[in-house]
Amino acid sequence: MKRRKRIVMSVICGLLVAAVALGGTLAYLTDSESITNTFTVGTGYVGSDAFTLDETKKPDAGLPTETSTINRTENNQTYSGLLPGTQFAKDPTFHLGKNQDGTHVIESYIVAKLTDFDKAISEGYIFKNMLGEAGLNLNWVKVANSDGSTKSIDYRKYDGYYIFTNNGQIDNMDVAYTGDNEGDIAILDEGESTDALFTYVQLKDMGNEEFEKVSDSLSVDISGVAVQAPYTSPSEAVAAAIDKLK
Repeated sequence: MKRRKRIVMSVICGLLVAAVALGGTLAYLTDSESITNTFTVGTGYVGSDAFTLDETKKPDAGLPTETSTINRTENNQTYSGLLPGTQFAKDPTFHLGKNQDGTHVIESYIVAKLTDFDKAISEGYIFKNMLGEAGLNLNWVKVANSDGSTKSIDYRKYDGYYIFTNNGQIDNMDVAYTGDNEGDIAILDEGESTDALFTYVQLKDMGNEEFEKVSDSLSVDISGVAVQAPYTSPSEAVAAAIDKLK
């Protein structure tokens, strides 16, 4: 008899909330006295809704088959009873809050870190984009390996760091945003959101013998930071994110 599997698919927003509660995500500041650029945990992002991560909420019974813009959650979720071929909607998305009710945000680059995705894939899970094709959504571009290295990036692996872009490509990671340019790297303003990292997850079709080897409990982690964009280059934002999330 086929065993029913359980996979723990996490939207790890605790790190994001903790960072905000401690004074914000990373802000890139310039020390005019020493003319030294430094990264610091700044006070630019204030309020528990300044930077959040959520996804479509599971119904009380069964699995979500389509994404929802209304029924969403910031909590970790467990998807149980998965069988070969099972597909469900899972669309982790980052949001910047609005400057109101004690919340203060700054135009920001968004960098995400994916952990244990390659392990899940080796077990038979497929992460799909909005078109139902294997892979992340187009506008998320990998910029560092899981160990934080930015040279010889292994695009065959999912684990690592990704930056949200406007068009799925990056021509120059070093041009700082001055307030009037519209480059390849996306800059979120208050009240705006990224595209979902991916849109669906499926346990691939497989025979009983292969299915018996799938772990009964498997989790993947998603974390991220918002790095203020004015006068900060995307490469500096990535370096800050790696330092924060490593």
